[in-house]
Amino acid sequence: MIQGYTGWPTGVNRIIEDSSNITLGENALKNDELENGLKRSRKRGAFCPDKFSVKMRFNWVDEVIINNQNTHKTEYNLFTDWYKYIHKYGSVPFEFPKILYSQDTGILIYDTVENGPINVEYYKITSAVPGNKSGDDIVVDTTWEAVYGGIVDIATQTPLVLGCSAKADYIDIEFSALGTTAPTSQMFTVYSGSTEGSTDNTVTIKGFYYDNANTVRIYYDSLASDTWVTFALNYPDYAVAAGTFNSEVP
Repeated sequence: MIQGYTGWPTGVNRIIEDSSNITLGENALKNDELENGLKRSRKRGAFCPDKFSVKMRFNWVDEVIINNQNTHKTEYNLFTDWYKYIHKYGSVPFEFPKILYSQDTGILIYDTVENGPINVEYYKITSAVPGNKSGDDIVVDTTWEAVYGGIVDIATQTPLVLGCSAKADYIDIEFSALGTTAPTSQMFTVYSGSTEGSTDNTVTIKGFYYDNANTVRIYYDSLASDTWVTFALNYPDYAVAAGTFNSEVP
């Protein structure tokens, strides 16, 4: 376990550009030449750190507001202060979303999602930190070295269906919360019948759509008006029995 590590600076984005590179296994092996001219390879140590060439952009014009308070510093100022005085030029490891699995997309509505386990690693910036001006941003190219990898478990919300609304050729199922995985069509069984809660007929699913928020839409062949539709759900750690939620085709 890493001791004495720090976090990423508050108010500074964590978006890594696609032009960043990864190097795996650099100097991982030590080669010894045998008397017969052949070579024997062995690991130099138990852990060979991954190395990353990381490119990021930090705004150098606008002052950052945190909790309605003006820091009177730009994003680039906050980063450089952190690099010098907190990260101490690479001597103190910092925790960061695992580069090969980062939940930060740069799209606000996705980056604010806090559910599910977040994969993190601990890194050190092992190079100098050159920066190039690009409009209102400073583009920084650095080399990061992985120190330790692990999992941070974050409490997740319990999946919960709020209700459903049936139309002639689809049914919308609304959730108030979802688990760590997106729902799939195989989790649902749709039924139709002449009375509320009826499971007389199993409806063939013709299409499936999830809006990445809280609504699942399941398509089927057109049903007549006044037909009742219900569904069963077998979601990880959560199940809904057929007849629990019902909707009548208008």
